[in-house]
Amino acid sequence: VKIKDGTRFPQVAFGEGAVIIKAPDTIFFANPLAFNLIAELAEHGSQLVGQTLDDLFASFPRKYKGKDQGLSIDAIEEISLRQRTIGARHVRLSGEMSVVLLKDNSEIKVKETLLKEIHHRVKNNLQTIASLLRMQKRRNPELTDAFDEAINRTNSIALVHEYLSRSHDIENIDFGFLVQKILKGLVSSFGAEKITVNYDCPHKVFVVSEDATNLALVLNEILSNTLEHTIDK
Repeated sequence: VKIKDGTRFPQVAFGEGAVIIKAPDTIFFANPLAFNLIAELAEHGSQLVGQTLDDLFASFPRKYKGKDQGLSIDAIEEISLRQRTIGARHVRLSGEMSVVLLKDNSEIKVKETLLKEIHHRVKNNLQTIASLLRMQKRRNPELTDAFDEAINRTNSIALVHEYLSRSHDIENIDFGFLVQKILKGLVSSFGAEKITVNYDCPHKVFVVSEDATNLALVLNEILSNTLEHTIDK
C-alpha cells in the first residue's frame, strides 16, 4: 500500500492495530483495533487524535528490544499493561510520518511461560536420570565406561532444555553455549581438568531449537572422542 507521497505503508499482520503518527509525535489516525486496544488498556476514553503515545503509555513499563534496519523499524518494544503484554513496532514512513503497529501478545507470553516451565521440568527429570545412572555405576564398576557415556549424553540433552527454560528466545539456541557447557562437563567427567582445550567461535551462531538435541548429542560424541584420544596419548 502506498500513501499519496509514494511512501510504502508497512504490511499489517493479522490482529495488529495501526496508529499513524505525524510530527511532533502526535496521533493522526488509529484503526479500530488500535483504538479499542488503547482505549481499553490505557483507559483513555474515546479521544486519541491529537494525543501522543508517550502520554498514553507513560506510566507503563516498557522493554526495548532493538532495531531492524531491513524493515526501517526504529524500535521494537513490549509494553506491559495490567498483566497483558503489547508488542509495538515503530516504523518510519517519512520525515514527518511514522506508524506504530500494536498487537496484544498476552496469550503468546502465557504459552512461552508454559513452554519454559516444561523445559525446566524436563531438564530436572534428565538430571535425576543422570543421578540414578551414577548410583548404578557405583554398584557396577565393571560397566563404568558404559554408564559414563550414558550420563554424558543425558547431560548434553539436559543442557538444551536448561537453555530453553531460561532464554527469551525459545526458538533458537546459542551454539557457543552448547559447545562451552558440553565441553566443561566432559572435561570433568574424563578427569581432564589439567588439559587446556581451546575453541574458536568468533561470531554468535544460533541453532533452531528443533535441531538442538541432535546437535548436542553429535557434539558430545565428537568432543568425547577428542578427549579420549588426547588422554590416551
